[in-house]
Amino acid sequence: MTPEKRTVTAREIKRLREEKRRADAALRTREGQLANALRMAQLGYWDYDVATDTFRFNDFMYALLRTTAAREGGYTMSSARYAERFLPLNDQAHVAQEIQLALETDDPDFSRQLEHGVIFGDGTTGYLAIRVFVEKDSQNRTIMTHGVNQDITARKQAEENLQLKLEQQSAITHFSAYALRNQDADAVMRLAVELCVHTLGVEFCHLLEYPEGSAGELLHRAGAGWLSDSIGPAGMPAGRDTLVAFALLAGGPVVIADLEAEVRFEVPALLRNHDVVSGACLVIGSWEHPLGLLGVYSRQPRAFALKDLDFLQALANVLAGALLRLRTEERVTRLNRVRRMMSAINTLIVHVQDPQELLQEACRIAVEEGEFRLAWAGLLAPGDTALRPQFGAGRDEGFLAHVLVPLAADAPGGMSVSSLALRTRKLAVLNHPDKFGHDVPWREESRARGLRSIAALPIVAEDRLAGVLVLYSETAGFFDDDEVQLLEELGGDISFAMQNIHKDKALAYLASYDALTGLANGTLFNEHLNSVLERARHNNRQVGLLVCDLRQFRNINSVYGRRHGDRILQEAALRLHELTSDPVNIARIASDYFAMILHDVGDATGAAYMLENVFFPAMNRPYVLDGQTILAPCGGGVAVFPNDGADAETLYRNAEAALRKAKRLNEPYLFYQPEMTARIAETMQIEHKLRRALKEEQFVLHYQPRIETRSGRIVGVEALIRWNDPENGLVPPGKFIPILEESGMILEVGQWALEQAARDYRHWRRKCKTAPRIAVNVSAIQLRQNNFVTVVEKAIRKGGKPVPMDIEITESLIMTDVEQNIVKLRALQAAGIDIAVDDFGTGYSSLSYVAKLPINSLKIDRSFIDDMLKEADGLTIVSTIIALAHSLRLQVVAEGVETEEQSKLLQSMRCDEMQGFLFSRPVPADAILALIRGGGQLGIGGRG
Repeated sequence: MTPEKRTVTAREIKRLREEKRRADAALRTREGQLANALRMAQLGYWDYDVATDTFRFNDFMYALLRTTAAREGGYTMSSARYAERFLPLNDQAHVAQEIQLALETDDPDFSRQLEHGVIFGDGTTGYLAIRVFVEKDSQNRTIMTHGVNQDITARKQAEENLQLKLEQQSAITHFSAYALRNQDADAVMRLAVELCVHTLGVEFCHLLEYPEGSAGELLHRAGAGWLSDSIGPAGMPAGRDTLVAFALLAGGPVVIADLEAEVRFEVPALLRNHDVVSGACLVIGSWEHPLGLLGVYSRQPRAFALKDLDFLQALANVLAGALLRLRTEERVTRLNRVRRMMSAINTLIVHVQDPQELLQEACRIAVEEGEFRLAWAGLLAPGDTALRPQFGAGRDEGFLAHVLVPLAADAPGGMSVSSLALRTRKLAVLNHPDKFGHDVPWREESRARGLRSIAALPIVAEDRLAGVLVLYSETAGFFDDDEVQLLEELGGDISFAMQNIHKDKALAYLASYDALTGLANGTLFNEHLNSVLERARHNNRQVGLLVCDLRQFRNINSVYGRRHGDRILQEAALRLHELTSDPVNIARIASDYFAMILHDVGDATGAAYMLENVFFPAMNRPYVLDGQTILAPCGGGVAVFPNDGADAETLYRNAEAALRKAKRLNEPYLFYQPEMTARIAETMQIEHKLRRALKEEQFVLHYQPRIETRSGRIVGVEALIRWNDPENGLVPPGKFIPILEESGMILEVGQWALEQAARDYRHWRRKCKTAPRIAVNVSAIQLRQNNFVTVVEKAIRKGGKPVPMDIEITESLIMTDVEQNIVKLRALQAAGIDIAVDDFGTGYSSLSYVAKLPINSLKIDRSFIDDMLKEADGLTIVSTIIALAHSLRLQVVAEGVETEEQSKLLQSMRCDEMQGFLFSRPVPADAILALIRGGGQLGIGGRG
């Protein structure tokens, strides 16, 4: 049956066309909505034609891939081209496998999602998620696949970051637990380094530590990736412009993006030697109290992200806590070891009385109980300039053979810790091997053996440097404040023990010998002398006893100091040793007093011959100390057994009497005579009274005027000291001045005279408009004092403006030590003080030398004034002195003028000034005031 033909009307055609238009519009709307949906969802769409092996992309897909159709050559692309252009190598096989699975499926509703990496068109990388659908033909064969792609880079990176963060947190948690329970700092540091390398994926990592108490080089404590010799003894400098210093100042992580372009600090050689390109490091602890430095480095360019730096910081924080804990525990352990060591040594001190045994055992205890790597000690003998180890314990490895410790700072090794301790007599500590002085010969030997910290304890006994005990530790920064305090106590304990040992020996020694000179003392000498006298009595022989002293010794001590004085005494003792075969025949019995037994004295002549030809030539040689020549002539007194004494005490007393008289008469020696004893008693009595006179102000000054020859006017006065003894009245100067000088009281009395003269002058000026200059005599002992100029200046300035004063010094005195005296006299002249040479003509100065002396006037000795009217030579001498003085522009004063004839003759020779009984005797200060008020005119021939 043939279907009925139906005629389509125009209306129907129109309707159909309208429906198609509406359908097309709806399709376009849906397509637009789909495009908007794809755009809003940031999705890309593609079709894959199985027959042509070709992908077709829309613009959204290209946008997703960060490229354009124009750049890629159109909207179609072969699968091979797509894989090469957009898929990473390690993802290509995976994506191909998933597409093949879609092609082979029998399920018409197949849908599968996969994720893979992508290389975007701009070169960056990321991740895509793909939902794949299949299209089948009538025979259920896949002819087309369709895919919707989404950029999941942000999500994947977030997941990776989260995973990395979880891994890092896990690593930190694991490390924290390990660090909290572990007691081995090295193990803790090694794990920290391993975690950094594993977690951050870097080639190098190291951990450097600041040794306690040191700001020097940091020490490599742990590392990974470095050459083997880079870890251990080697370190990294921490000075100015270094990476370490920059990290401290930065206060946070330091990132090195390109090592070659780095200008912020000097790149460490360690990094250059290992071809490091990038890295990051940060301080362990705080910048105020740094514990070390943690660094990670790579040979590839790498930007260390914030998460990497956060991980490093977290690890460093845990490390800081662990290191502080371990350091605290180690410090407590060390302190306990040191305390055990101190306890053992103090127990040793109680039982040991031998210094060598004490120090050897102390070294052993330091190593066994204190667990020091090495300990040694040495003792100094008098005169030693350097010290070697004499006792030791621990692992030496030949090190002590290199050690020689000098006392002088400028000697090789003089900057070592041990040398510093010896010089300062204080504990010296070094806490870092790089602080060894560069001149210390054994510096490298110490470093090579890992001796990182050193403490040197000086041993002082009886205020004398006796030696040193030196302790070595393998731990840098070992000796902190607590250890130092304990070691100072230990040094004090050992010094106290050595002192007691020395005291016991010294007491036994000092019971018989003099400590300074080593000679027999008075006790031993008296015992020996009594024994010698007993044998002499039995054999009917004579024995002499010589007591001698050094005439200028008190002055030497005052001028040159006690040290020089002691050295002269020691040299004198050596000379005495050379004069006898038996040392016990000589003794030091007082400060500069020595005694010597003269055996088999036949008569005085034989003894005198020995003294003059053997004893005094040996003892009177000049002493040369530090380039200075010092004269200390020896004087002696001799008493002979049995005539001068039957026992040692009497013989000594009489020999000393002879010595005192020889000194008073300026004789080199005298033999005892009975009347000497009475003279000594008188001298001692006067000396006692003089000391009381000084205390009770019994000394007074009288003044003798000097007049101007032309006018008869008083132009000056000479101060002359008098002793107003309550028992005997005014005592002549010749009676007490020598005793003042011999006893040394002349210094106090001389200063009093200067100050009293200044007081008298001020008193005269308060009463009158004018007053004459005062001249004051000074003694040899005063002039030799180092502070002589200061004493004079203080005297004339005390109480107001400086007093016009002259100083009178004898010709022989000024020529004793010319160069030194010239310096002092010039200083006095600079202070406005005139210098007069007293008793001129009696000394031994050459006339040519007078011109070089800083003097203002010459005083002609009274002996020449007496002789000038009696002998032609006397007149010639006086006229020559006056002419010489005038040629040198010096004033001339004639002393001891007593007659009109002398006065007139001196006037005719143009003598400038005169002084003597012709004009006035020495008078009290009030009488001088009366003369001033009377016009100060005595006139030629006038008398006061």
